[in-house]
Amino acid sequence: MGVERVYPMLGRTVIAGVLLAAVSVSPGHAEPVRLVTGPDYAPFADPDLPEGGLVPALARAAYDTLGREVEIAFRPWSRGYHKTLRGKYTATLPYVETPERKDAYRYSDPLYTVRRKPMVMADSDVRADDLGELSGHIACLPVGYAPARRVQDMLADGDLRRHKPMSMRKCLRTLERGRVDFVLVNSATEGPALARERFGGTDAVRFLDIPIRQTLHAIFPREREGVQAELARFNEGLQRLRESGRYERIVNRFVNRRARDQ
Repeated sequence: MGVERVYPMLGRTVIAGVLLAAVSVSPGHAEPVRLVTGPDYAPFADPDLPEGGLVPALARAAYDTLGREVEIAFRPWSRGYHKTLRGKYTATLPYVETPERKDAYRYSDPLYTVRRKPMVMADSDVRADDLGELSGHIACLPVGYAPARRVQDMLADGDLRRHKPMSMRKCLRTLERGRVDFVLVNSATEGPALARERFGGTDAVRFLDIPIRQTLHAIFPREREGVQAELARFNEGLQRLRESGRYERIVNRFVNRRARDQ
């Protein structure tokens, strides 16, 4: 959605703020946009990945379409989240939508859609064609990973139980030991990579054909002065990136090619 189509929804005050910012800040003199993300979330974010991962690469490219320089810091997820709320960073990323986060943050347009599937051991008795058929089982999703809405509802209703270790690697160990029934994981990249790391290959696990989709976003502190204008700028940059064709090329570098190589 381009800025010309965003403006009617934002109102005249926001339009004025966006236009003022555009006029008063030239690319050559603007301060770099300061963003923060976290580690150990391949292929989306990790300081050891090329360009810091898919999401930092997309954020830089989106701001590049606006002529803006970006500085991206890597911090523990909780620290980056709270420092952004206190004003140290313009935004933090990537995050999925939760009611609690929406109280504190405004969400950008989707950066990427993650497709998770339940991963079980290859010899597991667990078989299902729909999420509802997993009622009564134990899911593993680490601390900091927000479950999709339907999973949240099943957890709230007591239809699922959740084990919350500190990492996906620990999820896989508890799955192997039979302490959980399945792990909710990205089936194209993260799951196969974890299986190869743990078992030397992917034959030890299988994926239930139950796709669970979540969108990843940049989030901007709700109470920050000028947040609506900043959010509109970011969304405009993201839209320009998609229209230019660069978006798909970046995704292909980090996700599609990674999936083909696995």
